[in-house]
Amino acid sequence: MWEVVDSEYGYMLVRDGDRWSVVREYGEEGNQVAAVMPGDQPGDGLTAIAKLTSMGIGSITRGYSRSYAKRVYRDRVRQAREWYEWYGGRDETDED
Repeated sequence: MWEVVDSEYGYMLVRDGDRWSVVREYGEEGNQVAAVMPGDQPGDGLTAIAKLTSMGIGSITRGYSRSYAKRVYRDRVRQAREWYEWYGGRDETDED
């Protein structure tokens, strides 16, 4: 069974035994999930999954090593954090 190992900024690091992957939540309520890693595209095992923390997820057809998945996860979270800090933290009513 897949388990969520870490979750931040809408990205989740998931694993099933020695197979690891990274998925991203999206949708108005974060109720849909898409794969981030190559080969784990929706339709290749991640179809019809919603909110994997509550409903579980289907099998991912191609898992990755822990180190590679963690590297991808950290990179995606870093990018999301930078985007949020740049755009999400700005007050558009401020004048220079």
